[in-house]
Amino acid sequence: MYFTSVKAIVNAHINKRDFDVAMDFQKELKERRERDGKQPLQAVQDVSLHIASLTLPGRELPFGAQAVLHKGDIAQICGASGCGKSTLAKAMLNFRPSDGLAINGLKIDQYQNRDLRARVEYVPQSTPILCGTLRENLFLNGNPAHASDEWLLKHPLLQSILESKTLDEEILENGANLSGGEKQKIALVRALLSRPDVLILDEVCSHIDGDARTQIYQFLNDSRHERVTFLIAHEALPDGLVNVWLNREEAPNACGA
Repeated sequence: MYFTSVKAIVNAHINKRDFDVAMDFQKELKERRERDGKQPLQAVQDVSLHIASLTLPGRELPFGAQAVLHKGDIAQICGASGCGKSTLAKAMLNFRPSDGLAINGLKIDQYQNRDLRARVEYVPQSTPILCGTLRENLFLNGNPAHASDEWLLKHPLLQSILESKTLDEEILENGANLSGGEKQKIALVRALLSRPDVLILDEVCSHIDGDARTQIYQFLNDSRHERVTFLIAHEALPDGLVNVWLNREEAPNACGA
């Protein structure tokens, strides 16, 4: 009877400890719950930036961005490493707070995140490439009705890949049988499948060969009227591609890594 009682007390203590841990975790989840607005967003007419600084936990970054952008505008986000370029990109998806960022005249955080992120696509420098066919990698985020095989076969960014591969070609883990340029083209087409109004490219051409870089920038220029494009890029960009500079001090060469 004694040891049975002791066991019951120990079990009760363990259960109470587990309960407290679960309650603390639930409290933390509530405190860290993502901010979500209430306004729907069907299309982006313009993106306005009136930013003097960007806020991060425990610090503030000076960052100058004053512009109103419409479809056809390609903006380069300038500045040295750590100045806040990627922070601004994340703020456009409401992953970071920003008081000076608005779409169609409303602050970013007033929109439903689901709608906002359906209209704004972010392509990072490092892109996941999975084991599977080329088609499966392109449709990683879903298969929209307009993206037929015929559409893919005619897409300008896929032409060089399809010279040696089919849509059913097996892609090895991490894209071992792809070049750096081919990986970035797949990432870009994957992002474009949703027909975004805003496209953010974060150093997507920094580690690829010149031909692939030229093809990507030529495509962005040729299709610029379809979207607002933001480029984070440290390399020299083709003349005439960018028409708006954000966080630039005096001249285009002030844009850094």
